[in-house]
Amino acid sequence: MGCKVLWLNVALLAYLMICEHVRAQCTQPSFPSRNAIVSDSHLTTQSFPDGSTVTFECEIGHKPENSTASESVTCVRNLWTSLELNCIKKSCGSPPYFDNGGYDKEGILFGDKITAVCNPGYMLDGIKYRWCRDQGWDGRDPVCEAQCTQPSFPSRNVIVSDSHLTTQSFPDGSTVTFKCDIGYKPENSTVSKSVTCVRNLWTSLELNCIKKSCGSPPEIDNGRYDFTGISFGDKITAVCNSGYMLDGMIKDRVCRDQGWDGRDPVCEVVKCTAPPAIVNGQLEEEPLDSYEYSEVVSYKCNGGLSLIGSPTLHCSENGTFQPDPPKCMDGCPKPEIPHAIRIGGKSPPYKLKNFIDYKCEDAYEMKGENHIVCTENGWNPEPPKCIGPCSRPDLGGNVILTKEFRTQNSFPYKSNVTFECNRGYEPVDSTVSKSVTCEENHWTKLLFTCKVVKCKAPPAIVNGQLEEEPLDSYEYKQVVSYKCNVGLSLIGSPTLHCSENGTFQPDPPKCSATTTTTTTTSTIVTTTTSMTVIFKTRPDNNDHSSGDRSSSSRNTVVAWIITLSVLAVLGLIKGFH
Repeated sequence: MGCKVLWLNVALLAYLMICEHVRAQCTQPSFPSRNAIVSDSHLTTQSFPDGSTVTFECEIGHKPENSTASESVTCVRNLWTSLELNCIKKSCGSPPYFDNGGYDKEGILFGDKITAVCNPGYMLDGIKYRWCRDQGWDGRDPVCEAQCTQPSFPSRNVIVSDSHLTTQSFPDGSTVTFKCDIGYKPENSTVSKSVTCVRNLWTSLELNCIKKSCGSPPEIDNGRYDFTGISFGDKITAVCNSGYMLDGMIKDRVCRDQGWDGRDPVCEVVKCTAPPAIVNGQLEEEPLDSYEYSEVVSYKCNGGLSLIGSPTLHCSENGTFQPDPPKCMDGCPKPEIPHAIRIGGKSPPYKLKNFIDYKCEDAYEMKGENHIVCTENGWNPEPPKCIGPCSRPDLGGNVILTKEFRTQNSFPYKSNVTFECNRGYEPVDSTVSKSVTCEENHWTKLLFTCKVVKCKAPPAIVNGQLEEEPLDSYEYKQVVSYKCNVGLSLIGSPTLHCSENGTFQPDPPKCSATTTTTTTTSTIVTTTTSMTVIFKTRPDNNDHSSGDRSSSSRNTVVAWIITLSVLAVLGLIKGFH
């Protein structure tokens, strides 16, 4: 019985020892917050018996915060001791300098990124991003090469050739070719059409393009073209002669790159329908279905009646017969003359040999005879007209009345007025008439026209230039600005304007070195000193010699002279102030 108890105790003790041995072990340690990893020798071991020691090392891109701290931990029963080692990110230091650029950086620690950025006018050659790695900045130092943006020379009427049209930047040494814009041609076909990028600037372009000419437009039968120019973009307008009309709606043609657009216009003769019939009268000849421009028809009255009005009518330019058809009457109709007053003769009806005398209302002028008589052919002469005054003509813009007519608002019949160009304009043709005449409430057509004054290129200045590329010509009031080379001062007005006489005003400025003028002002302070001269006269003793008396007189004279001299000097100084 005692043996059984002993064996049970031994078995229990062995069991407890086995359980204790199984329980006292550690799993693979981990300290992620300290940026450390198990050393390679323990990397694959998943469990460690009690008393085991495991060594740690910093993760890639990290270094010990304290190099003296322990890098090991020990398994005590089933727990690891604390790890002293703590790792922090490595620093790659400030990125290296490179020419013509710099870095935009998020930071300089492990894992941070920097971006290479080139200065304006330069282009990056290679990869622009670099990362801070375990051994420092990866990649290579960037290179910023000089570059030019797409060139443009608008004042020369050119465009970049098709091969470079979509390219926005060009490396140093690139060559770009230009061609004339649509509707333009080279002013000189032998000059270079290319420019070269030198660092970040383009060389000058020799090519200059001018508008193409379409030449004189073709002649039109029974018509003409009205136009102000024959160069690219100019417009011409077809105008038919009197009695002709344009076939079609399009009358304008434009000078395009390949010449005048559209087709040659056709001017067809105007036609009139059959002339109107009249009461108690008819045409001299059998009427036609239609009549061409300027064809004439004649009327006659039935027996015993008088034809009042024009016996003939013609096919006019607007496609109607003119003037109004005549009337066949027994006597003459009452004349209808606006603004006329009957001052003699009888009232209607009017028989043969009756007469009327007229005068016009105030401010109206009579055109024709004031005495008319009723005859077999109507009134003889034609009844007069009373013509009213014309209002002041205003053709607007470039043409104005001469000074003597500007204050007048009304002009009587047959008055003549003259025009001149407005300020900043000049005659297109100085030989044409500058006058118009008041004709029956309207003015005759003015042939005189004006165009804007233009100035040639502004004058060049020494050691300076214009702010902008100069143009071939400038219109009245256009302004140009000058600037001086670096280090020089601009003397005079920096801006000039195209004046009414076709020259730039005022005189161009000058560029000169800056000078400092020091003005020294001298202040003269005058102190007036009152001088008292004391004369000491010896007693007049009889025992003095005559020589002593003579010496005393001389001393007195000298003293007076000195006194007067001092006073004179003081007076001059006072007068100077």
